[in-house]
Amino acid sequence: MLTVVAFATPMELFFSEVWLIYEYQRDMMPLFVPAGHYFLFDLGRMGAEKLKENLALPILIPLIPLVAYGAWTGDDTSAVLLLALVLVFIRWGPQPRLYAAMVWAALAMEIVGTSLGNWTWASDVPWTGLTAWNPPLLVGSFYCLGDLLVNLAVVKFEGKDRLEVTV
Repeated sequence: MLTVVAFATPMELFFSEVWLIYEYQRDMMPLFVPAGHYFLFDLGRMGAEKLKENLALPILIPLIPLVAYGAWTGDDTSAVLLLALVLVFIRWGPQPRLYAAMVWAALAMEIVGTSLGNWTWASDVPWTGLTAWNPPLLVGSFYCLGDLLVNLAVVKFEGKDRLEVTV
């Protein structure tokens, strides 16, 4: 949990205060947000335990027409890149089921959070020339990256030779 919070806090501050890809309701990150990442990861972990290994990719199929639609209309061009990133994580990452579960858990959390007005995603992604829905369809890709960073840090701190798969 501490490792997740240690990564989530600076990542949140970078995304919201430097990159400006989203803005919080009162212009500052609420204190519960970094710890909330841990709880969302834990929810994703519980969902991943119930998911068969061979379903990690197929459960993303319903997102493909939405990604295509967002790219075609120009309203969410970032989804193409984020989908590719998720597919890379699922194919070569250490925890494919967790990544697939996090795509859906993060999307659900983002839909609730944005509909309540807690934060708003930028429709034009700064520095990239890409566009995004509010929330981005594949925001779960950030959680895949976060999981990889946390796991690499744990391997380093525990002095292990390699990353182990634990779901």
